Amino acid sequence: MKKLISIISVFYLSVWICFSQNASTNVPEGINPGYKAIDIALPNLNDSIIKLSSLRGYYVLVDFWASWCAPCRMKNPEIVGLYNSYKDAKFKDAKGFTIYSVSLDNFKKAWEKAIVVDNLKWPYHVSDLKGWYSSAALTYQINSIPNNLLIDPQGIIIGRSLSEKQIRNILNSKLK
Repeated sequence: MKKLISIISVFYLSVWICFSQNASTNVPEGINPGYKAIDIALPNLNDSIIKLSSLRGYYVLVDFWASWCAPCRMKNPEIVGLYNSYKDAKFKDAKGFTIYSVSLDNFKKAWEKAIVVDNLKWPYHVSDLKGWYSSAALTYQINSIPNNLLIDPQGIIIGRSLSEKQIRNILNSKLK
């Protein structure tokens, strides 16, 4: 009888653990708000693959841009401002805030130089150097840049093509 009770207890505990750990996996993947963000896995400047999913637990701004894009370069000071404002912020439900920059560049040197010149200090810069044929741009149907997605700590898309003000309002509402 003790053995049967132990087996039943282990079963229920296993079901509970699976359900609680996979609660966000019940949300279907997609590219629009309310959906779980489709994972991106692209190389950084050192050719190490960085997965978007590795940033779970953080609010993540996925910023689509390119070194040759004048509007992107003009918007970069706003992006830097967001990063500086929220990188050390304390959130109710997240470890913090970061940026995952996806470059639609074709040339590594131009991409690298723009990161330095525009003072893009965050650690997550990725590109497959395929320009408009970037796997991330194709997956998320990015037709124009600059463009962005804001993702919550569980990997759910909060918004697309958000203004700086909209991003600040969302993040401010999540602060401790």
